[in-house]
Amino acid sequence: MIMKQTFLTKNKVAAFFTRGFLASLFAMSVLVFATSCGEESGSDEPALPPAAAFSAEVDVFEVTFINASTGAASYAWNFGDDSEGSTDQNVIHTYASPGSYNVTLTVTGEDGTTSEATNTVEIVIPEASFRNGTFDEAGYESDVLKDIYQTNNDEWELPAEHAWDDDAFRCGGMTSDGEKLEDGTKTNGIKFNDPLRGAYQKITVVPGATYEVSFRASTESVDVPAIDKVTAWLLKGDIHSETEITADNTYTSVTVVSYADAAKANFQTYTMQFTAETEELLFFMKSVDPNANGDAETWIDNVTITIQ
Repeated sequence: MIMKQTFLTKNKVAAFFTRGFLASLFAMSVLVFATSCGEESGSDEPALPPAAAFSAEVDVFEVTFINASTGAASYAWNFGDDSEGSTDQNVIHTYASPGSYNVTLTVTGEDGTTSEATNTVEIVIPEASFRNGTFDEAGYESDVLKDIYQTNNDEWELPAEHAWDDDAFRCGGMTSDGEKLEDGTKTNGIKFNDPLRGAYQKITVVPGATYEVSFRASTESVDVPAIDKVTAWLLKGDIHSETEITADNTYTSVTVVSYADAAKANFQTYTMQFTAETEELLFFMKSVDPNANGDAETWIDNVTITIQ
């Protein structure tokens, strides 16, 4: 059966679609209006003020700064040293030397206001030291007691497992002619009384740290002109012969030279500075006087190392 379309049915259909379209248009208008009002009302809310905060994790010279600030749009770090600082949110900074550093983080918020936080960072380098650097570990009795002298020599001899290629090395002879104390008491030292005498000791240092090694020395002979008596080297690695001492594995060296007013009691200070590149340092000292003997000795005492 075919339904006959009349003027009335046409108008009803048109009215239905017209009302539906208007209703949809109205709903969309309401939604757009509500959305735009919501956006406008949100933009009126004030931005949170910035609050600076951070923590630090120290690994010898390297410090990792962890930012815990809120409400920040930009960052400015001052590390308390001579560096240019940083504008990164989190940053790793390396200090050049030990010390106390006041680190400041300044943050700026979206509204242009700022906030600061300051913490103190301590850069502490573990101390290095020579074992029995005074040679007095077992006392400094004047009696020639082999056990006392051997105890003092032990730290300055080659380790038992260390083979010296040509056997041309012996620890300096222990002597009670070390540097006297303020009250005049004699102390121990080591003497180089022949060309084979020396001293050998490895110690632990921190790469990147700057150190000063010093020792006291006196010579017995008065030579004109002056001659080299003993040389001390600071080496980056182990050696098994003097021929292995090269410019590449040497931090620095210093030589004790005979002098006009030489005498047992007339000790002089010799120093060497270096910045560690390795975790282990070899202090090696040896007579360089081919004519060294019991009448032309050199005495060494008070070997120290300090952080600069």
